[in-house]
Amino acid sequence: MSFLGYVTGQSGLGCAGMIGAEIVETALGHKPELLCSLVLQLTDTGLEGPLTPLPGMPLPTFQGPRGWVALRILEVPKEEDRATWPLLLSEVERQVGSSGDLLVLTSSRDTARWARKVLQQEGPLGTRRTLVPAVLRVGLDEAEALLAGPMPHAALISAWGIQRKDGPRTRAALAKILGRIDEIPGAERSWWLWATLQLLSATQLAHIRAMRNDLPRSEAFSQFVSAVEAQAEARGKARSLLRFLELRKIPLSPEQRSFIEGCTDLPTANRWVEEVFSAERNGTMLEAIFRVDSPPPASERVPEPPAVDLQTPEPPAMEQGEAGASSGCQ
Repeated sequence: MSFLGYVTGQSGLGCAGMIGAEIVETALGHKPELLCSLVLQLTDTGLEGPLTPLPGMPLPTFQGPRGWVALRILEVPKEEDRATWPLLLSEVERQVGSSGDLLVLTSSRDTARWARKVLQQEGPLGTRRTLVPAVLRVGLDEAEALLAGPMPHAALISAWGIQRKDGPRTRAALAKILGRIDEIPGAERSWWLWATLQLLSATQLAHIRAMRNDLPRSEAFSQFVSAVEAQAEARGKARSLLRFLELRKIPLSPEQRSFIEGCTDLPTANRWVEEVFSAERNGTMLEAIFRVDSPPPASERVPEPPAVDLQTPEPPAMEQGEAGASSGCQ
């Protein structure tokens, strides 16, 4: 099945994707060496690998030769979330049996500044606990550095870092993102294409469509552009459908409106249009087509990524001093 088929054909709805933090977390879980490369390129401190994901932890946690690192991916400050960090880290320490690090990964300058503040909690008798996490921000400068690095998979992190940006440097980065993803080998590439597509904004997707005649052609690029154009057409039909329902004074809840506006699955948008106009011709109640109390559960709304086995293989045996040489893990 083509990439377009994966994006639009494997879900009956396909009208919402995972949020950016979920996509990044999934990518790092599949490719832990990407976290090593990310830390090494963007900080003065390397993260020694290889890393192994630890299942059953309250935070995404990776075990390395010198300890573990727990990951928190945030796009906006959440005080209620931050208050739970000491408890969550204590649980990881209890299960692993040793202390480790908390790494906050964000694409927002404000969130990075907020996360670096000292978190201090005090008990009724004066017991104090202090937590200062390591914070790594991926903005436009960092995205460009990652695109120039050794791992093509880092293009996904770059896309996440620039998802709210626009301008000449951003457009140049988009072209590089497509080129780096094209370097990912074989069947694995489809998943990373799918995930990157979910991260980019509508404005950025429009830029890619406008640049399609100026960028190098490849199978990956053609699949990407086809998917972008299908999403754009689906969004346009969804907007037209909403306008039609407004003119017919069909009431929609905020959840229903948001659900329709978020549609990026062209077959679903076409089916809705056909059902609405069929109902109009036959005198059927239009409300019946969208008569739901709330959108379907997230498990039904998220389009399935390509069925590619991305499980991290066991690292090959290496001579002393060679560990992590291929991924930048030091």
